[in-house]
Amino acid sequence: MKNTLLIAAILTAPAMAQVASEDFSTGNTDAWTINNSASPAPWNATGGNPGGMITAAGMGPSGGATNLATDLLLPKAAGQPWSGDFRLAGVTAFQYDREVTAGFSAFGDSTVLVLADSNGTAAFNDDAFIVIPTGDTIQGAAPWTTVNVPIPSASVFIGATFEAGAMPNNPNVGLDNDALWNAIIQSVDYIALANGSPLGGFPVGTHDMNYDNFLLDGTGSMVGTPFCQPMAVNSTGMSTRLFGTLTNPGGSGLHLDVVQGPVAEFGYFLVGTGVSDPGLALSDGFLCLSVTGGNTFGRYNVVGGALNSVGNFNASGEFNNLVGTSSTGLGFDVPNTLPLGGSPMILSGQTWHFQLWHRDTIAGTGHSNFSNGLSYTF
Repeated sequence: MKNTLLIAAILTAPAMAQVASEDFSTGNTDAWTINNSASPAPWNATGGNPGGMITAAGMGPSGGATNLATDLLLPKAAGQPWSGDFRLAGVTAFQYDREVTAGFSAFGDSTVLVLADSNGTAAFNDDAFIVIPTGDTIQGAAPWTTVNVPIPSASVFIGATFEAGAMPNNPNVGLDNDALWNAIIQSVDYIALANGSPLGGFPVGTHDMNYDNFLLDGTGSMVGTPFCQPMAVNSTGMSTRLFGTLTNPGGSGLHLDVVQGPVAEFGYFLVGTGVSDPGLALSDGFLCLSVTGGNTFGRYNVVGGALNSVGNFNASGEFNNLVGTSSTGLGFDVPNTLPLGGSPMILSGQTWHFQLWHRDTIAGTGHSNFSNGLSYTF
């Protein structure tokens, strides 16, 4: 059994982190269950892809007391790791293997991944859902197939093919799809698998299915210690959010990314020797790099080299690097040299502090704002 807790705090870890995983080699550890049944889905030590697996019989239309259009296979164990702030954890995808042993649907059933807000109860009548099509369709019996479902957790806009909805007793009833996406992706109570949307739609067939090798993946676990968090909101109604990962193949090793920014507005990163929290009020936000007590800060906006981080926010609110100083195209690969007098180098054991400044003319002419700060010890 490979089972790692979802990141609840910012931890240092290598790129391509497994946020959570389960290969069912020793049992149904997280009590994956159909519709909160008192009995977890049966576990088999053999028959998987390979090794152990769980069996979900009769997956199909639900209704009745569940208030759902389709059955959900979800983890029920206390402390199950398939939950939490997926944006903070850098979640990018959920992958699983499935086999269909029996069942039929004349027109084929689309399999989906569900991200849910449980509202703190076991009942479904107060849940809210994001429904993500997997691109996988089942009609009858089918051999083992690997299904990979992208989860764009950094985006502040819901995917074009995604569905969102809240049951009548959920407090988020009435939110538009983008707002519901942002509410759920930052506080997922459970993930679930279904054949067809639990929110309704075309009737589905009933299938007996086996599942194996669940994996919640990320681009890399986040590193560093945030400060001035959350920052004052920008014109999107959210705070501009800075985080770091160790996905920089050169330079200092630290890569910075920013999400939840105002579309098309430009900015650049700052670095400083000290922290000021809550910071110095400037325009709509706060400069949280100290300028007192001998502290200083520099700007990564030096034209023509690695000390330039200028970019703008794309349609998903991600900071897009415009000057070729990011290995991913987003954010900034922090170089070894610092944009300070004398061009000092970052040395092992030193702690440096980072922040992003950006324009926000959507909020008004001449307006600007800042991200939260991030401290990192190299």
